[in-house]
Amino acid sequence: MRHLQHTPDRFLDGRAGRLLDSRDLPSSPIFEASEAAADEQARANRYIVRKRHRSGVEMETLAPTFSLRGFDPLMEPAPELGQHTEEILSELGYDWAAITHWREHTF
Repeated sequence: MRHLQHTPDRFLDGRAGRLLDSRDLPSSPIFEASEAAADEQARANRYIVRKRHRSGVEMETLAPTFSLRGFDPLMEPAPELGQHTEEILSELGYDWAAITHWREHTF
């Protein structure tokens, strides 16, 4: 496997960056989550938000990097494993006896 020989900034400052610019194509480095969280511009653009985890702990997380006019994205934690299983099985037409049986006999 060949490793990168140059940093993303050097790549974009070099020939590739000039080529993209000459064709009016946007480009920027791709950050790791920790790098994005430390980026001043990401904070200024509100791409880093504080949310309360279901455990009660406040934490920072990445917000969507795009916006849709008149739409505020719902930023809630992902469901816990199995949190909606009964609801989904019920909507699929299974009765409570079958759902209970599966819950008791599935490991």
